[in-house]
Amino acid sequence: MKKRTFSQCLNKQRKFWNFSIGGVVGCASCALIFGLPKGVIWGLAAGAIGFVVGNWISRSLYLGYLQRGMYWYLPYAKIWRDSNIPESSEREEL
Repeated sequence: MKKRTFSQCLNKQRKFWNFSIGGVVGCASCALIFGLPKGVIWGLAAGAIGFVVGNWISRSLYLGYLQRGMYWYLPYAKIWRDSNIPESSEREEL
């Protein structure tokens, strides 16, 4: 089995007011979901938790950890791959 190396992304992670987009989306969605029915305090607490989770997901997507995990561990991955991929893709993937 050949060792695979993943090339680093050349561009920076997208930010909104110097926060990652995933963190902002996670914070806003959790704050709305829990804040409207429960109240402001619940909304703030859920927004903080949503920010941490959203930031983690966004960073994992940016670094390629989630794509690599889906590619290696989900069933039927060979069906999703193209059969015409060159051999160089076995050594380095984006």
